[in-house]
Amino acid sequence: MDISRIEQRILHLLAQGGWIEIQRDERRKIDKASCFSRDGWLYPGFDL
Repeated sequence: MDISRIEQRILHLLAQGGWIEIQRDERRKIDKASCFSRDGWLYPGFDL
């Protein structure tokens, strides 16, 4: 499997207990996605 360095970092963060929060608009389409570390810090390099 060939994934980018950023994708590797996100997978590592999730494996350590992080989570992704998804916000949807009124049409139920994904509007924004945020990735958090297990300590609750927002990961800055995450986007759709």
